[in-house]
Amino acid sequence: MTDFLAPEHDGRLRLRVYLQPGASINKIVGLQGDELKIAIRSPAVENRANEELIRYLAKRLGLARSKVNLVQGQTCRHKVLRLDESNADLMRERLILPEP
Repeated sequence: MTDFLAPEHDGRLRLRVYLQPGASINKIVGLQGDELKIAIRSPAVENRANEELIRYLAKRLGLARSKVNLVQGQTCRHKVLRLDESNADLMRERLILPEP
């Protein structure tokens, strides 16, 4: 099984996400196969869920919004994001710890 968070050749990180739009709250639900399942309040219309996912992850990871980029899965629930960060252990810890 592949890890949901993996380094890329350029030193950045790749994050695999299964998105659940239209949820009652934004939260990390847990692992679903080799993806991290994340529930987002916004519906999957007009890119709103993708934008909210990026804002949520940036805040959760302590990164600038510009350092979290959706690179695959713009129109489906299976997403691949690139994080302009090289510390996989720190990012994994921030994703797994309970919500503040």
